Amino acid sequence: MISNEEALADLDHAVRLDPKDPEAYHNRARAKHQTECHEEAIADIGMAIQLDPKTAYYYHLRGQMKNEADRLEDAVDDYGKAIRIDPQRLETYYECAWCYEQLERYEDALRDYDTIIRIDPELPRIYFERAELKSRLGRLEETLEDYEKSIELRPDYQDIFDGLLATRKKLGLAEEDEFLDTSMLYSEGDPFVK
Repeated sequence: MISNEEALADLDHAVRLDPKDPEAYHNRARAKHQTECHEEAIADIGMAIQLDPKTAYYYHLRGQMKNEADRLEDAVDDYGKAIRIDPQRLETYYECAWCYEQLERYEDALRDYDTIIRIDPELPRIYFERAELKSRLGRLEETLEDYEKSIELRPDYQDIFDGLLATRKKLGLAEEDEFLDTSMLYSEGDPFVK
């Protein structure tokens, strides 16, 4: 098994062999990111972007790295650039929405969730995430609609039901829900895949 130091040495060599190859910088950035050399990784992916400014994934990756480095505004900027290049890239909208939520820019987050749903209306996770955000904003009727749609798409996950039941209770609709046992539903794994 190759060590991190050996892998980085190989990647450094690849960059030296062809300093105009954006993939060499991209690969080294990913390796540095895994070893938590965040600023060096961001610099390397920045070089890849400089050499190939039309690759949405590079901006997306730099956005992820900046997000993890708690540079949320910068991450949002990179996600925006990735979206302008590839407006069908759902993961970018999702990660950008998460950053917006952390920045308390809730309407921007909702806009990104709405965009994802317009592009692919069959993703239960997005309805769930949008419901969670709308719940925090006190938009309970809309919250209920999103939980219901999420359940329609993924009827076997406990967190969705728990959110739905809590919202129904807040709206005074919980009487018939009192005896619903959700303990047999899934509570682990990713419930939001199609």
